[in-house]
Amino acid sequence: MERYYATAVPVVRLPDRAILDAACRALAEQVSDTLQEAGNQSDLRAAVEMTTLARGGWSFDDLWPYLHDTVCRIALDHLTQSHDSGWLPAHGLVWVEALDDDVASNGRPGDIDEDHA
Repeated sequence: MERYYATAVPVVRLPDRAILDAACRALAEQVSDTLQEAGNQSDLRAAVEMTTLARGGWSFDDLWPYLHDTVCRIALDHLTQSHDSGWLPAHGLVWVEALDDDVASNGRPGDIDEDHA
């Protein structure tokens, strides 16, 4: 059995990458400035201190990979929701987890009909 997989994002060639990287760098600087203006993540640091993880000896820096990923994911969710032009992205590809979550919460078309499964 042969299987073919489509890439989740297009291949970005060097000339396009130079243009896109410059724009991404500018946006990243704006995001960084916003985070610094937010009081050096004081609310996030305070939240970490209230967890059982902190009581167990884990520091903010220890948890930073998880916190960073969570902040980025939530920010991206907000950004994509504000630009949502339909259920599926234009390229038609979605993460399986996103599809499962959306079907479970919204009963979107394409979910499995239990009576006909």
